[in-house]
Amino acid sequence: MDRNISKFGRAILGRLHPALSGAKEPRRNDRRHRGESDQRTAFQRDRDRLLYTDAFNRLSGVTQVARTGESYIYHDRLSHSLKVGQVGRRLTEHLREVTPDEVFENHTGPIPSVVEAAALAHDLGHPPFGHTAEQQLDDCVTSEGVPEGFEANAQSFRIVTKLATHRSGYDGLDLTRATLNGILKYPWARDDNGKKSGKWGYYRTEQTDFDFARELAQGQQQSIEAQIMDWADDVAYAVHDLDDFYRAGLLPFDQILEDSEQRSDFLDHLETNTDIGTDSWDPEEFIESMSNFAVDVLKKPYTGDPTQGGEMNTFTSHLIRRYLGYPSRDITPIELRKSNHGLDIHVNSVLRCEVDTLIELTRYYIINNSALMAQQHGQRKVIRKLFQILMKEAVPEAKNRGIIPSPYRDRISELDKTGTKNERTRIVVDLLTSMTEQQTIELYERLEGTSPGSLQDRIIR
Repeated sequence: MDRNISKFGRAILGRLHPALSGAKEPRRNDRRHRGESDQRTAFQRDRDRLLYTDAFNRLSGVTQVARTGESYIYHDRLSHSLKVGQVGRRLTEHLREVTPDEVFENHTGPIPSVVEAAALAHDLGHPPFGHTAEQQLDDCVTSEGVPEGFEANAQSFRIVTKLATHRSGYDGLDLTRATLNGILKYPWARDDNGKKSGKWGYYRTEQTDFDFARELAQGQQQSIEAQIMDWADDVAYAVHDLDDFYRAGLLPFDQILEDSEQRSDFLDHLETNTDIGTDSWDPEEFIESMSNFAVDVLKKPYTGDPTQGGEMNTFTSHLIRRYLGYPSRDITPIELRKSNHGLDIHVNSVLRCEVDTLIELTRYYIINNSALMAQQHGQRKVIRKLFQILMKEAVPEAKNRGIIPSPYRDRISELDKTGTKNERTRIVVDLLTSMTEQQTIELYERLEGTSPGSLQDRIIR
């Protein structure tokens, strides 16, 4: 399916050859050296390249919602990213199969391997401890006078274009323009106004790479692959976190399915504290429809019984199929539609409301949980203190720079004569976002003296 690429579509391959993009790109040479025995497309190589990076493997030690290592039940960022990739790929294949040919006029349509590659890359920049650390790092970086701050999506783009290693002699993974564009959920830099102040997709240090990725794009619209990946991310988050926390006994899904006080309280919360819904959509009807589909065994607290586990698998598969736009009697399917800038994915507003409600269910019961909030308070302290210690030793006159692990210490030392504070700050952030949560805790305890460890025990290798 990836091989069915028109002459127009070949341009999005980018730097495979300058003639394909219609623009000279001196920073990028034909470095992929694809041998005759390699039958993969450029997009398939992007996907495989991301799968084998250290940055991707690190995600097994980074929080999705609950702390990694707390239970095998919970998704971490790696398992979440794999499932986003699977959902995104299947949705893309389905859309290509059911969309009329005339919609693809002058457009290749979404490319499955590009969507999957973008999904594998989308969380690479998440720091240890997830969103709570992301907010703390942003505060830390801006307090150093670096106005662009920190954003995990921008850090993901920095990783694939600058920090991850594929071959010696050049920076980054040398991904195609299509994949880089697919990673950009927020194709703009930080700005103090409007939507750009909350989420952004790149730092100015990667301006050239951003310009390369967006050369064929119009305005600030996501590429079709980014749109599909974005929806797949929401679906995986909504469904799999519901599954996780019901099985863990932290989310009373059985009581939500019943006409109970828990259901009434949650519906009151939706109405009072969120803007989820439309005039024609009723959240209570949605929950009732889930209750009607669910078998009786799911209307009890989860016990680990194989029958109950199997029924929960059936239930979550039903939800995912629904949110992939498979035929349904009560809604119009997910569609690809022509637009002024190419193609857009159209998701029925009912489906969006349902997914938003499932996400809010996790937020209501889990993210606002007092035990989790206490954990996050400590995690923010760890990130804040580590950042402060490392920044102190990143200045040119630092006396204890040896505490900064290599190779980040070497990169900082290269800046001693002519480097800027912005550059030094970015390297400290690069270090922090290269670690798992266990490594972060071990480095913190070592630098604070609470657990010095062994001379032979290198935290970062």
